[in-house]
Amino acid sequence: MINGEKVLNHPIRWAMVGGGRGSQIGYIHRSAALRDRSFELVAGAFDINPERGKDFGIQLGVAPERCYPDYKTMLMEEAKRSPEDRIEAVTIAVPNGLHYAVCKAVLEAGFHAVCEKPLCFTTEQAEELVHLADSKGLVVGVTYGYSGHQLIEQARQMVLHGDLGEIRLIKMQFPFGAYNTAVEETNAAARWRMDPAKAGPSFVLGDVGTHPLFLAETMVPDFEIENLMCTTKSFIPTRKLEDNAFVIMNLKGGAQATCWASAINCGALHGQKVRIVGSKASVEWYDERPNQLTYEIEGEPVRILERGGGAPLGLHGGGARAVSGAVYLRLIVNAVRILRAVAAQELSERGGRLLRALPAVCRRDQQHERRGRQRDGRIVQRLRHQIAQYGAQCREHERRDPEIRLAAVRRRVGERLCALRVALGGLALGQTDALGGEGLSPGAQQREIYQGAAPVLFLQQLVRFLDRQRQANRPRQRKFGLIHAITPRVDRNS
Repeated sequence: MINGEKVLNHPIRWAMVGGGRGSQIGYIHRSAALRDRSFELVAGAFDINPERGKDFGIQLGVAPERCYPDYKTMLMEEAKRSPEDRIEAVTIAVPNGLHYAVCKAVLEAGFHAVCEKPLCFTTEQAEELVHLADSKGLVVGVTYGYSGHQLIEQARQMVLHGDLGEIRLIKMQFPFGAYNTAVEETNAAARWRMDPAKAGPSFVLGDVGTHPLFLAETMVPDFEIENLMCTTKSFIPTRKLEDNAFVIMNLKGGAQATCWASAINCGALHGQKVRIVGSKASVEWYDERPNQLTYEIEGEPVRILERGGGAPLGLHGGGARAVSGAVYLRLIVNAVRILRAVAAQELSERGGRLLRALPAVCRRDQQHERRGRQRDGRIVQRLRHQIAQYGAQCREHERRDPEIRLAAVRRRVGERLCALRVALGGLALGQTDALGGEGLSPGAQQREIYQGAAPVLFLQQLVRFLDRQRQANRPRQRKFGLIHAITPRVDRNS
């Protein structure tokens, strides 16, 4: 658990290369590093313009003499300071094409490195950095921050636990839309991304495609590319680097994978998703809903696993919970409770009359297809028959002693609750329009019915309809009773 307590004797003395005024990523690094005082920003070479970088560093609270004109000067001068005063770690937030050179210099100077992605562009460069860090006992961290979400680890444990079966397909994507026009002409922070001299040999693959690739490697421990092919294109003619790319991969072990990286996906904020398909089930993670993981088993309802407080040990081990099953059970319990309350309260001479009007109201809905209308008609007939029986029982018991009548009605209502619940649950959601509710699209109807929410959504509208009719027929009645009492409970559990 992270609760803000100090875990070190002193904050890590920290410096930045890049991330100055106008940077898209610099503030994110600083806000994350300084939020619990585990780091202290004491030095930096923040900008390619020395004067602008020094002014920016002073505004951050860095001593003027430690706001350096470039990273080489910073590393040389900081190495001269005493061990108790010099920096200990450096964040590298410069254009992609400089990551390898700056990271190598930081390691050679004896400081830990936290580098923006991509770390480098060739296997040889990566192996050199690994060897250099190992030989000096230093840490190199690459900021794949999305992998810190708990549901990524949940998916990894499910893969290891065998919940998905044999892994067959992996679909990765990070197609956002902020660069669907030539924004680099007016945005200096975006301009370097299109320049091979600063960004390196790639724009979207190196800038965003690397994110879902790392997530897939995290979620599937055996992920290893055997061969691949790629197609890229610059849809903005003035760009020298690609703004859209598709990659198809064959993995060792027989699985296949795809990756779509794009900066021209109009209207998309991020769009980063990773879907893993196995022989038994599939999981999908979406970075705009990072606390949820979709879990789909063939032939069963979709499960939404939500971040919990336990350790992720496979589907049944905690860490995430299956929302749909628990919610469905709660809906059914609430539906039975509401039906029992409504029946006990409203099956009187006035309540019976109101309930008998319900089928006529439902039959006015003409928006469903012919087959749906026939099905609903049978359900309405069944409801009419059951309500007529209730009305007859009420009239019969009205001629008897009130206490005996009440006991008999409650007993008979309890015997028929199951049938009434089935009948109500079968009604299409579109019929809630006749009761004053807002209609749903056919796709939304199917989704809500499939998830088991139809009974309670229908009952909400039924309660509101009965309440309106009740107030219209009895304007002087006190606004207190069972209907008023249970309506807020229905809303909270919907």
